[in-house]
Amino acid sequence: MLHQLSAVINQADDELLLISPYFVPTEQGADALTQAVEEGIDITIITNTLASNDVFAVHGWYAKYRKPLLAGGVKIYEVKVDPSLKKKRSWLGSSRTSLHAKTFIIDRKNLFVGSFNFDPRSAYLNTEMGVLIESEEFGKIVYQEIDRNLRKNTYRLALNEDGKIEWHNDLRGTITRSEPDASIWLRFSAWFAGLLPIEDQL
Repeated sequence: MLHQLSAVINQADDELLLISPYFVPTEQGADALTQAVEEGIDITIITNTLASNDVFAVHGWYAKYRKPLLAGGVKIYEVKVDPSLKKKRSWLGSSRTSLHAKTFIIDRKNLFVGSFNFDPRSAYLNTEMGVLIESEEFGKIVYQEIDRNLRKNTYRLALNEDGKIEWHNDLRGTITRSEPDASIWLRFSAWFAGLLPIEDQL
């Protein structure tokens, strides 16, 4: 599925909105995204915060790519933790993340929905499936609904003057300078997982 999806994404003329609960772009993928921005494509990524992700190892590796993506002009939003979900965090996860949707929208007219996360596991290990819908009317409706809920449900990530990541709560007008809603132990676990040679298994 990876090759088929890549071919579709490469058709983007103006805009790509990508939603993935588990997002590990790898170095090659991160380079491709920033290159696309340089070529004039508006790219927005929506994924989980550390607190809303039930697989801290995934977040540990995803976090490595946030700064280069932001510096390269990619827009990143992380979904706030859902208090109704009582997570059991693990290496493999339980699919009880705050963010469930796995989709992307190209130029607000081509919409993919499926089981595919943008991570090495979905790309090379798992059997995945999905549906590609070519409908400008439907794509715009879905995009507008997502955009309408961004301020309420996500943090907007940005780099400050020192090149460090900030989490902007645009609904409340507040800024957090460390992983929001995550304990010190959870932050350490994610950081440590990012040191292990496990990226191709995530």
